[in-house]
Amino acid sequence: MSHRVGLRLLANLLPAAALLPGAAHAEKVVTEDLVGDAHSLTIDWEGGAPSAFVPAPDEASVDVVRTVAAHGARRLKVTVQVRDLRAGHPRATFLDVVVVTPDRSYSVELSKVPGHRRSTDFWGRRRDLVDCRAALRGRMDRASDTLEVSLPTACLGTPRWVRLGVQVTGVDLPLGPGGVPETTYVDDGHRDTFSEINTVKGPRIRRG
Repeated sequence: MSHRVGLRLLANLLPAAALLPGAAHAEKVVTEDLVGDAHSLTIDWEGGAPSAFVPAPDEASVDVVRTVAAHGARRLKVTVQVRDLRAGHPRATFLDVVVVTPDRSYSVELSKVPGHRRSTDFWGRRRDLVDCRAALRGRMDRASDTLEVSLPTACLGTPRWVRLGVQVTGVDLPLGPGGVPETTYVDDGHRDTFSEINTVKGPRIRRG
């Protein structure tokens, strides 16, 4: 298979609480994505039309190599590692995590635009901002090439399971006419192709 997905279920009790009945733990799922499967879209302003998304195997700053999702009793944490987060600097970088629960879908977005503070946002199905902003956590670490978001499971309705879609996007600056980027780079963390209308979702991850 060209896309290698390894699922390692690491549901381990915390050592200090291993003997306690009902001790809390988080189910973790590790997804490994194909290296070199990023795509790019370049708009030809002279011709007046965008090209289609095409493979960009040399693009490292958005190239997802591994996603670790930990669904605990109280928080959901998603850590995404890319090949080289510093490669695109000072490109604007965005991590979008689609969270599917038994009842509805949500979106968590981590963004960093040069010259601006890092931002983390949480959206409902219809892009309505859910009032969990104070509890959101987001991190971008260029030294370890990781992007991370976490939020309380209560913000999701404390679901018994979630499914995740992961997408990392890089936008070249400055923007072109009309505030549209001249070149956009993107990678779907669960497949080696890219679709503008569908982010692939991983398996169910049950709450620990």
